[in-house]
Amino acid sequence: MSIFKKFFKDIVHDRDPKKESKEKPKYYGTVIPYPNFNASSDASVLQSGIESKGVDEDVIIAILVKRSNEQRQKIKAVYEASSGKNLVKSLKSVLKSDLEDVALALLMPPAHFDAYLLRKATKVNQQGFTVSTLNLKNLYKQDLEEVIKDETKGDFMNALLALLSAKRDESTEVDMELARKDAKVQNR
Repeated sequence: MSIFKKFFKDIVHDRDPKKESKEKPKYYGTVIPYPNFNASSDASVLQSGIESKGVDEDVIIAILVKRSNEQRQKIKAVYEASSGKNLVKSLKSVLKSDLEDVALALLMPPAHFDAYLLRKATKVNQQGFTVSTLNLKNLYKQDLEEVIKDETKGDFMNALLALLSAKRDESTEVDMELARKDAKVQNR
């Protein structure tokens, strides 16, 4: 049984439709929009944290991890407009190691982060990655289909190409009934 069939089979059998709530939650992630959000205030606090002697990593972390991606994009735009500096470059210059990686990842729009991970996955190896397909061409100036064909092979390549050819809804809401139907089709 292929890994994809097993994955979808597990999804279908692990859920009891009778126990699931009919009401859809408003958000699906663990980071929800910050109440009383103020992009200007957050950008100013970030700038102070970046420019303080020794860098105030706690301030940077507190802002970035408690804001939704949409809010982080607004903070980034306001920071750049008010300071005239690129927030990503500013953080790169003061942060190191894992904290730098996390901070920069948090500042990527979801589509860019997915493309980044896909590119990284095709460079590293062919196993162990759940892949989200996007328009890699805009971000890396390479055609995604060609990257997949050049850097992967076998069933993994075929699965990625199949994902690439499918149309995908980019909204953040999940239609559980449609997910079940898709899983059942994959399980055949």
